[in-house]
Amino acid sequence: MTTCENQYVVRSNALNLGPTRAGANLKEYIDKINAKTAIIEKNYIDKDYLLDYSGYYSRSFQNFGRYTERVHLFKIDFCQEDFEAKIENGDVDELIESYLGFIVLKPFIDKINNPEPSIGRTLLVPPNNDEGNQYVKGEYNANLFGIPLKINTLPYQAKDHAISVCATIALWIANNKLNSLFQTPLCSPLEITNKATSLIESSRKIPNDGLTIRQILAFLRKMDLEYNSISINEIRGLVKKQVERKEIISDIVRAHIYSLKLPVIASLSMLGDQDSLLDAHTVVISGYEDNAQGKIECLYVHDDEFGPYCKIKNCSPDMDFYYWDCKWTKSHEEPDDINSINIFYNFNYEKVMLDVITIPLYPKIRLCFSEIYEEVIKRRSHDRHHSCYPFLSTIQDYKSSLIKINFQDKSTLLKKQMPRFIWVIRTQENRDGRQYIVRDDLFDATSHMIINLGTIKYTDIIP
Repeated sequence: MTTCENQYVVRSNALNLGPTRAGANLKEYIDKINAKTAIIEKNYIDKDYLLDYSGYYSRSFQNFGRYTERVHLFKIDFCQEDFEAKIENGDVDELIESYLGFIVLKPFIDKINNPEPSIGRTLLVPPNNDEGNQYVKGEYNANLFGIPLKINTLPYQAKDHAISVCATIALWIANNKLNSLFQTPLCSPLEITNKATSLIESSRKIPNDGLTIRQILAFLRKMDLEYNSISINEIRGLVKKQVERKEIISDIVRAHIYSLKLPVIASLSMLGDQDSLLDAHTVVISGYEDNAQGKIECLYVHDDEFGPYCKIKNCSPDMDFYYWDCKWTKSHEEPDDINSINIFYNFNYEKVMLDVITIPLYPKIRLCFSEIYEEVIKRRSHDRHHSCYPFLSTIQDYKSSLIKINFQDKSTLLKKQMPRFIWVIRTQENRDGRQYIVRDDLFDATSHMIINLGTIKYTDIIP
């Protein structure tokens, strides 16, 4: 950091987040979430980095430090004297309420041996909480000098070109949420790379050039998880079965994020002139934004190159989000201060194309998206006056969402014993430009076949 030894409360715009794309975009992001003040927690021991350090960096001739710095961000202005007075008097409520999260800065040496930070474990609030925005997130705790802090988000970190490039980081991001959902063990990036390559070998484990889709799936199996891997050809097949709707990718994303908050892993093809394949890339779809008519207008992704909650727009005329308008493409417009940072922002990619969607699943979830979507297609073909879409949920979360809503036979349904995981096909109708819920049909997600568990017919008008 560029601060003096005794100064640890600084303006957020004075932070040095390193020379990488992730560092540059994080500076842009912390402005977007209105961060005003940063507190630098020096000599911080980060578990993920310590595991990677002991397994790899400590054996290098180059002296990588074992300590990190953790930067806490707040949306209020205060100076170091104000902060010390607050902790002296125990007056910390305003700090707790204004907390925006933290960024861990790992020690790093660039190509000309200048000490520069690299972006480690990062937990920052999502960009906004509008009604139409849904994010993959969970509650995480931090403690700053005795101050208990909480943040609802999905963890992020950048790649380091040695033990964790895009696919490894995507798995690390996803696994942080899977840990709270399905109790999978937490793994550092080094542990993820080792597990992913233990059965399906690559040219070299460490340093690693990137994981294949087969190695991604192998890691999920190592975590005792199942998965639903949907290729773009399978998605095209679902499109052909429908008369009008071509928003299949939106339906897949909504189905897993809306209620269950499952991370969706997206494998991408980076295309050059004449659609030539130049590179492959992997990100985690971490949220979406829809409008009053229920149409998803943009996706949010955690990208190891660019940062958390990067906005993705659709640029596919025939099928939604098949081609992505994002920071990787030549045509994407960037602010001048981002483009001028260094040559890392000159891309040769004409298009970014979705290749495979992978959804990690608990083994008891046996009914996958494609099977339930066949039922959705049937309903859409028979009823053109209403719209419907599926989503996966736990029965606890679904019943909790119903407790304050009126519907027929409410007491009977809430007391009815049901499986832990359910699919819901929600039917809506358009009234005055908005979508209103008409009914929900419930299906057993733990079954290998379509089993209807009941129907909820709403008596209240629910937007």
